[in-house]
Amino acid sequence: MSKSSDRIEHIVEKTYRLSKDYKHLYVQIEHLLAVILDSEEVEDIFLDFGIEAKDVSRKIYDYLESEIERSTDEDSNPQKTVMLERVFHRAFTQALFNGRNNLDPRDLLISILSEKNTPATYMLSMYGITRETVVNYISDNDKISESETTKTQPSKQERILKKYCDNLNELAGEGDIDPIIGREDQLEQLVQTVARRKKNNVILVGESGVGKTAIAEGLAYLINEGRVPEIVEDNTIYSLDIGALLAGTKFRGDFEERIKEVLEILEDRPKTILFIDEIHMIMGAGNAGQGSMDVANLLKPALQKGKLRCIGATTYDEYREHFEKDKALNRRFYKVDVPEPSVEDAKRIVVNSISTYELFHEIAYDKEALHGAVDLTHQYWNNRFLPDKAFDVLDAAAARQKLLPTEQRKHVLELDDIRYEVAKLTRLPVDQLVLTKDSEYKKEQQVNIERAVKAKVFGQDEAIDRLADSIYIAKAGLKDPDKPVGCYLFTGPTGVGKTETAKQLSDLMNMELLRFDMSEYQERHTIAKLIGAPPGYVGYSEGGTGSGLLINKLEENPNCILLLDEIEKAHPDVSNVLLQVMDNGMVTSSDGKTVSARNAIVILTSNLGARDAEKHGIGFGASSTNTDAQIEAVSSFFAPEFRNRLDAVVQFKKLDRKLMHNVTRKFLDQLCDQLMQRAVELRYNDQVIEWLTQKGFNETMGARPMARVINEKIKKPLAKQILFGEDVDTVFLTIVEDDIDIETIKATS
Repeated sequence: MSKSSDRIEHIVEKTYRLSKDYKHLYVQIEHLLAVILDSEEVEDIFLDFGIEAKDVSRKIYDYLESEIERSTDEDSNPQKTVMLERVFHRAFTQALFNGRNNLDPRDLLISILSEKNTPATYMLSMYGITRETVVNYISDNDKISESETTKTQPSKQERILKKYCDNLNELAGEGDIDPIIGREDQLEQLVQTVARRKKNNVILVGESGVGKTAIAEGLAYLINEGRVPEIVEDNTIYSLDIGALLAGTKFRGDFEERIKEVLEILEDRPKTILFIDEIHMIMGAGNAGQGSMDVANLLKPALQKGKLRCIGATTYDEYREHFEKDKALNRRFYKVDVPEPSVEDAKRIVVNSISTYELFHEIAYDKEALHGAVDLTHQYWNNRFLPDKAFDVLDAAAARQKLLPTEQRKHVLELDDIRYEVAKLTRLPVDQLVLTKDSEYKKEQQVNIERAVKAKVFGQDEAIDRLADSIYIAKAGLKDPDKPVGCYLFTGPTGVGKTETAKQLSDLMNMELLRFDMSEYQERHTIAKLIGAPPGYVGYSEGGTGSGLLINKLEENPNCILLLDEIEKAHPDVSNVLLQVMDNGMVTSSDGKTVSARNAIVILTSNLGARDAEKHGIGFGASSTNTDAQIEAVSSFFAPEFRNRLDAVVQFKKLDRKLMHNVTRKFLDQLCDQLMQRAVELRYNDQVIEWLTQKGFNETMGARPMARVINEKIKKPLAKQILFGEDVDTVFLTIVEDDIDIETIKATS
């Protein structure tokens, strides 16, 4: 049986199946029209008339959906109408009259148009399609003859390839593809594999944005320029569009028919190479069940013969998840790893490819801005890859100019514009994005961190000095790029300012404070809350907290202060997780997601040894003995490899009575600020400070008892006065008979 006969049988089968799917009682000519509208021949006729066949098809399907009676019997078989039989008989007669033994979809179209007063002819006439117009069109173009069909066969193949593929050589010739920079090793492996007799297929594997597609496109560019080895010169690279192959495949067998047509054409052309971007998508594509095959299985025979050469591209995750599991398909490909390009190569890529962005945005980029985009994203945007992330920043910076009024737009983008975009994308302060040669930023006025924090936290100068030094090193661009800004263990009694120091630093540096109370992670299984549940456990790969709270928070706030409060209460496995953070500035979830902590300050607090330090020594050296007790407690609790990764173990001192005066004044100042928001002024004297210090000072408990005294003696009675008394504008605090007396002055109306 000829291919033409097979095709008509396929049309008849699809027509019958369409009627059955809609549960119609009869197979009508409208069902037949809906089927033949998908054929290449009929589509060409409509296109030449300036009509989209899909628009007509949509109206036909709407009619089938709403206007034809349906059967209530689930197993009923539709019957052919007399009109449908007449259409086929007339079409066969027309074909025989023209000297052909096989039907053509255009014969069926003419035969349908020969029927009068039918919904099909009426809908076609709305678009100006009549029997006369179609017959005249076919006669004038002489497309129905066998001889002309033979002559135009190559053009038909070209139409199929154009519909389902992109010719990369043509795109390169039109200037739509940029030249490839670097990647000499990958190109050599690519050409070497393509030159093989069998298994001449390559799969490019690398992270998103590193330039896998650019390598295939770059090969097409080099072929177009004539700068390739003889083995691949005059070769044409076609990029397969899987979406176009799947579009409109309403029935089983449609997709297989399309992909087979494409593969047959490419196999008959020895100097063609098929490129499939995101090649993992071929796994399952087109598989509708019931024995249908996906693209992967349809490709295997063609790849095995060696007649079809293929280049694929995918990521490591998708390769492991999908491609690698199909051993039969995987062995037909030679794997080429595509690493992230070096910073210098990325700069060359950006400089040579930026003209398309300049033309689109009608703006120019300063050379320093181009290089800065690469350097800044490489240094601070750690979860993306070059050169893609550099182009993202440059594109965003130019797009931002379009939001401004015309008179305010820049004609040339500079490094500061790029720095601003990187700061937004990474959630880092602009002044922290420092490059090695940024002299203007080195001399920029900086906040005196020591002075600002010491004004809020009293008696802990050593800890504050150490923190400030680390931050200054990071701001100067001198920190280890593979480690966090600093990793510190704060030890000491309760209430001396360990957590408060982290809070004040967060406010001062405009850095998000990520606080984790380690008392919530005392059991081994609770580590899943931080880095996600392991495979096979409940919660693995779930959305929201599936990757773990620590992973998600660091991903959302890479520029942060990571505070792990009371670390000694956590399970020892938590310390093992922190080793990766402190050593490499990275942390990996149970499902393989990796996030950066290289712009974070890691602070651990602990009360280890505080109880032993409270014991008063006997004789000389008592103070030293107490300090040694804290050091010994830390050494015995944490493993050597953990302590070795800390920048410093900072011991917070006990607060004495003199320092408590400052703490008391700080608490009262905070209360003043709160009252000012209600238009109430608070006044007090040094006698109040002294009395509160005496009542709230506890050498063992630190500053927290002071907060309780102020809450009990001042805030509670004052709250009742504000809520239930008359309006006041001034509050006086005095000491009367060893107690605080609160005097209020009523507000004047």
